[in-house]
Amino acid sequence: MVGCSLESEGVIPDAKGGVAVGAPDVSTRGRKVVNAVSDGTPRLQPTLREQTVDLLVSRLVSGTIHPGAIYSAAALAGDLGISTGPVREAVLSLVQDGVLEVVKNRGYRVVTLSDTDLDEVYEMRCLLEVPAIGNVARRGLSVGELARCSDEIARMGDLVKRGDVNEFLITDKAFHLGIISLTGNSRLVKAVGKLRDESRLYGLDHLARTHELNAANAEHAGLVQAIASMDVESAQVNMQVHLRHTRGIWAARGEE
Repeated sequence: MVGCSLESEGVIPDAKGGVAVGAPDVSTRGRKVVNAVSDGTPRLQPTLREQTVDLLVSRLVSGTIHPGAIYSAAALAGDLGISTGPVREAVLSLVQDGVLEVVKNRGYRVVTLSDTDLDEVYEMRCLLEVPAIGNVARRGLSVGELARCSDEIARMGDLVKRGDVNEFLITDKAFHLGIISLTGNSRLVKAVGKLRDESRLYGLDHLARTHELNAANAEHAGLVQAIASMDVESAQVNMQVHLRHTRGIWAARGEE
């Protein structure tokens, strides 16, 4: 259960806030470890399909791919500058996740979400991510984990300055799923990743011209600080606020 303590899931915090020997290593399953930070924390290289999924979703969110328009795998591959094979795999994955739908003999179309759909996804994310962040805060962050989070926050800050919404969104997803992966629960990581993709919001290129991305990244910093301090209540409150902003401000509706 997500709300259970980490001890009940087999992830035992050591005296330094790291994960003790014997904790299940689920985060690397099926993915290549390309290097590790000083404390042995693995850095994972996403598969080509995963990278392509992230690229497609980020373009959808930024407004490069439009709801209602029909796209072929070949056209998307040409736009991304990669071969058709991984694009077709990524598209089929997004169809399975409900992000795209098949238009017979024509291609694929973005599924438009209603406010009710988005509210349901928001509620699900709160139910999963807030308790999960509390569990991570109970164990704290190792030196390597803190360094990785700080690097990602710094990168997102640079991307905001450059106005690169696509790369910001890809890094944002990696940042959040990386923290969730510290629960040691691979199914939870997969579920949260799917919900994030389902709650994608269209045409957010205007955010590059506002302070919203800076505000979101400031919330990232506050979240990491709370987790590193093992302040469970503060970490959960920070996550709740961040999700509310995702549902409200990022949907161009303002805070509800």
